[in-house]
Amino acid sequence: IDLSVVHESKKLKAAIAALPGRRLIYTNGSRRHAERVAERLGVLDLFEDICDIAACDYVPKPKADAFERMIRRHGVAAETAAMFEDMPMNLAVPHDLGMTTVLVHSSYVDHPIQQQMKAWTELPDHIHHMTFDLTAFLVGTARLGAMASDPQPSAG
Repeated sequence: IDLSVVHESKKLKAAIAALPGRRLIYTNGSRRHAERVAERLGVLDLFEDICDIAACDYVPKPKADAFERMIRRHGVAAETAAMFEDMPMNLAVPHDLGMTTVLVHSSYVDHPIQQQMKAWTELPDHIHHMTFDLTAFLVGTARLGAMASDPQPSAG
């Protein structure tokens, strides 16, 4: 796959680095493909591991068994985890498992579901958040987390 259109993003790297907790890449693709994309973006070193289709014994998302295999393999606490995904059907099971779900929407249309998404007037129940700009979303999330964990005294 030609990855020449994928460029390093220092802003995305900083946004990911600012997030608390563990970071895993979970993909229906191969480990090598995920590594190549993450390397091109300049973020590979921020991730603890990659859980690919082979690691899940070729059981793909959106099957519940695929998510259960990933959770067991990596000791993920679903109730404190977030799943970022570009295909809305892959967020139903994480939602049911208690994860926060984030749909990363893009302007490209390479799958029929993306055409259907254009007609949405509200998010499906299994999607907590949707963003067209992952970096901005992560920056905002990190700010909210910092404010919640380090409250400033209020002026009286």
